[in-house]
Amino acid sequence: MDIIRTSKIMMSYLKERLNDLGALELVGEPNMSLLALTTTCFLVVVTGYYVLRRRALINKPKHPGKQIGSKETSTYRVSGVPLDWDDDKLRTFLMRMELAEVMTIDSIAKEANIESKTATVTLANSNLQHSPGKSHQFYLSEEYHNDILNLDRSLSVENDFIGLTTLYAPPPRDHKIDVIALSGLGGHAFGSFKERGGTHMWLRDSLPHHITSETDNRPMARLMIYGYESAVAQSKSFQNLEDLATVFHSSLLALAAGPTTRPIILIGHSLGGLIIKQALIALSRSSISDDQKLIRAVYGVIFFGTPHDGMDISSLIPMVGDGPNRFLVESISRINSQIISMQQRDFHRALGKKGDSEVFCFYETLESPTAQRDKRDVWKMIGPTTVLVTKSSATHCRPWEDGSEHICAIARTHSDMVKFGPHDPDYRNVWLRLRALSRRAIRARDRLQTTTSKFLVPYRQNPDFVGRSDVLDKIKLQFGLGQQSESEPSQPRRRVSLYGLGGVGKTQIALAYAYWIRDIYPDTSVFWVHASNADRFRAAYAFIAEKCNVPGRKNPKADILLLVKRWLEEQNKMQWLMIIDNVDDVELFFSPQRSDNPEAHQRGDKLARYLPDCNHGSILITTRNRQVGVKFDQGSPLVEVIKMTDDEAHQLIQSILKTEVSTDEALLLASKLEHLPLALAQALSFIQENTISISKYVQLLDQGDNELVDQLSESFEP
Repeated sequence: MDIIRTSKIMMSYLKERLNDLGALELVGEPNMSLLALTTTCFLVVVTGYYVLRRRALINKPKHPGKQIGSKETSTYRVSGVPLDWDDDKLRTFLMRMELAEVMTIDSIAKEANIESKTATVTLANSNLQHSPGKSHQFYLSEEYHNDILNLDRSLSVENDFIGLTTLYAPPPRDHKIDVIALSGLGGHAFGSFKERGGTHMWLRDSLPHHITSETDNRPMARLMIYGYESAVAQSKSFQNLEDLATVFHSSLLALAAGPTTRPIILIGHSLGGLIIKQALIALSRSSISDDQKLIRAVYGVIFFGTPHDGMDISSLIPMVGDGPNRFLVESISRINSQIISMQQRDFHRALGKKGDSEVFCFYETLESPTAQRDKRDVWKMIGPTTVLVTKSSATHCRPWEDGSEHICAIARTHSDMVKFGPHDPDYRNVWLRLRALSRRAIRARDRLQTTTSKFLVPYRQNPDFVGRSDVLDKIKLQFGLGQQSESEPSQPRRRVSLYGLGGVGKTQIALAYAYWIRDIYPDTSVFWVHASNADRFRAAYAFIAEKCNVPGRKNPKADILLLVKRWLEEQNKMQWLMIIDNVDDVELFFSPQRSDNPEAHQRGDKLARYLPDCNHGSILITTRNRQVGVKFDQGSPLVEVIKMTDDEAHQLIQSILKTEVSTDEALLLASKLEHLPLALAQALSFIQENTISISKYVQLLDQGDNELVDQLSESFEP
């Protein structure tokens, strides 16, 4: 109103001055005084408009909702915020978009994918028209970002909060743990955790400042929420529990993408807890390295009213009717739900044995209103009260966590048990337990990081390694680390042979497995032993003795091979993997039935006798000699490595050359070199060093260039 009043006054004054000056205007010549006056008045009006509007928007309350009064408010998520923006820059941009009469920037944090920031914004009397699933896009001009490669970058504004949303992220030096919360059936990812009738959202506004480090008391947790389609009435979704868990699982992969996966605490309310359990079961069964990182990172789960043994859905069924989500609702019933029973059985093993993780359960002690139509025929929770999730169901989780240190009552209804104000006594009980759990998770992680494990592998990780996932999965399965079939379970083996032709890629596969073990099982030591001859084998053992400070290693009369063997067998608190590469000479390791060298036999220097044998260690060998593999594995099946497939060869060629290569050209080269990765790697190195094309190289091969053939036949280490 002030803006309109000011504009009218200025326009009235301008009109009077124009009338006064009109008689002075010279025919055919502009009146400079008139022009100057017009320009001045225009600038005053425009400036006044923006000053008053900026004053209205920039005087935002310190805490959301405190100065908004009776205006209708909503919280929106703003995604795609450039990393170099702070809340002031975001506010300036949003004010220009004129989204609402009053706005507050409540949070702004770097997202888990590290590509952008996400903000939560409270808008009063918003100009945005909301419809489920719709987001509003606001494109950034060049003045708002420096990304010259992405000039059409935009911000997305919506209030569905589907997927992951980061509410708070501490500075990188303080970031030690991740906390993710999931809402329940019919809930809202953000709104479910707001205080009843207020704007305080405890996961965003309070919890970050309560989960603090033991050493300096600084906030250490990144707080996130996860949203999914969970409407009960008039839902168009036919997702079941497994579908919901699969999407959540995919969202978590962003946490495993970086070099460091921090400990994770998961919070689940009602159905959200069941989604967490289903996702963890899937992670525990997966042999994919990122999945293994995630399941090992999850240290604790906090359940709020989660129906581990089902819940009362009697008032929800009329609400669902024959909707596509009826199966989902029926699957969480407390009456004969096979899905709930199977999940409960499988979850016991998902987070490992007792002591590897912690689970805590909160249960409701107030009856909740049930679903009923109001006078306008709208479904609302205003019906007769009942207990939706009983204590026995909410606490029926893992059998060793049924004491008071793992369960706690909350004197609230099912919905209100996750709605806290800043000073609620129930909230204090929650944050104290969350802080203690987070600190124990950090201590457990630190124990792993301070392990005395060794990684004695002489080669760097190969960035060009592609494919071969089927072979790697077989190795993991043989050692008991992969996903086994329930119908054909197998006992883990301590020795596995990787057998195949020379140049087929056995060493590279073994190297990839070594780095996988390092990433997934950092407390496992890895030792690499060359075995092309006795001298190299002995040198590798001497190196292990020196790096591991094996007692007696400096005694010149000591048998270093026997010392290392016995030392590894005695380290029953240390898991280890030994990779023995190029075990091709059967007589070097095993005594023949008839020996033509009595002196060698008398010395007893067959190397197989120096291979350690114990329950806490395993050995992987690579060999071109099938007989060696059979003897080494004592009759167990070998893991055979065959030539690369067309797709794998194409991927390898493009990976090494760092450029696009046509399928025909790639397969022509691969076929000329028998699809052998070693030959391909050497050929591509020759192509790069001599700056020639693949077709030229193939031409040289066809011409029988002896020098080139000799170079390709040379053996080389990875």
